[in-house]
Amino acid sequence: MLVKHKSIDGMTLGYLGSLNDLSLIVVIGRSNYKKSSESLDALVKALHASGHSVCWFENRQTQTAKLLEDKFERLWGSRVSKFCKHNFLIGNLLRKTIKIFVLLAHPTRWGYFLTVFKNSNQRIANDLRKFLRHFPARRIYLFSHSAGGIVSSLAEAEDSVTKLVCFGYPLKHPDQDEEPSRTAHLKKMIKPFLIIQGDQDEYGSAQDSKRYKLSSSISVVPIQADHGYDNLSVSEYQKCLELLEKFLTLP
Repeated sequence: MLVKHKSIDGMTLGYLGSLNDLSLIVVIGRSNYKKSSESLDALVKALHASGHSVCWFENRQTQTAKLLEDKFERLWGSRVSKFCKHNFLIGNLLRKTIKIFVLLAHPTRWGYFLTVFKNSNQRIANDLRKFLRHFPARRIYLFSHSAGGIVSSLAEAEDSVTKLVCFGYPLKHPDQDEEPSRTAHLKKMIKPFLIIQGDQDEYGSAQDSKRYKLSSSISVVPIQADHGYDNLSVSEYQKCLELLEKFLTLP
């Protein structure tokens, strides 16, 4: 299945199908792009195979991080890797130092620093809303994972957004106190929002979600998975696919 690419406002997006369809699934991934799930990628591609057009949204921080990683590997990767074989700690420090200098030379450096050092979910949600306005679709379904669920739920008010799905909504960081910015807005949501939550999710299980005030438009469904949704069993994968197809076709 060949993913096509297109540039919009200086950002390159990947997509399957047509960006001119009247309905479109927009995928918003985790804040750490390196922690994608093969099972969730397979679900997205299965939805495309059943007739849905799909595109992937990447915020500016993620795009800059990828460009930084690519430039570093091309210019310095092999040399630093050889050095790391002899001294891992110094090599790792050298790798981070070079990346900082590469970033400082990048034109989007200040926006990157702002999103790294500041709670950026609202900023990314604003970028997502602007991004969605580029498409003629009258029905946009936001498909998210982890922190992507916070971003997509903050963009719910965009007119074209019809329904939202999140795998592993991060109710609470396991190493931090409660953060109202993660959940306070959920009690005000209006549009249908399906949350598929792993029973071993360290960011909160379906059972844990009962401690929060959620809008009646939100449905939380438990499955056997952790926060990463890696290697879903065949039965759980099929359950998720059936849930998604049913949810997207309901009026």
